[in-house]
Amino acid sequence: LRDRERSVLEAYVAAIDAARESIYVENQFFFSHAIFERLEAALARGVDVTIVVPGRPLPEVYEARRRHPRLFAALAALARHERFTLAALTATCDDGVRRDVYVHAKMAIVDAAWMTVGSANLERRSLERDTELNVVCWDAAVAAALRETLRQEHATSLVRIDPATY
Repeated sequence: LRDRERSVLEAYVAAIDAARESIYVENQFFFSHAIFERLEAALARGVDVTIVVPGRPLPEVYEARRRHPRLFAALAALARHERFTLAALTATCDDGVRRDVYVHAKMAIVDAAWMTVGSANLERRSLERDTELNVVCWDAAVAAALRETLRQEHATSLVRIDPATY
């Protein structure tokens, strides 16, 4: 696209900026200065922020960490807020062993009133260059139902990750 299409980024920014209570995100890739800046402001306002990512990221995440250390330092800085959680999903298998669940989702819920789900990862290429599509829903009943379903489903399966090593 000649002019960068940023509607997914704009939707995330508007929702994060409007957040008063909570932000819940599941995303395969999570490294965006624009999103980190907005989350920093939300955390400063007292908003609870939970980000769920793969416990074992794809090699592209490690490559991005190597090439963009300041970006990942900004992610690590979010952890100084006690209301910030970076987590991975796990599941206990039939053999009793707990294993990582690969998070491939691209979704967010803000204040159990706004939600988005679609194809956009939270990284620059996906938010500014690729042709991604997300659906945004401002329906408190739908957003709250999804948030409650995820809360119940993930009640015992979230494991904290150190943002400094993600």
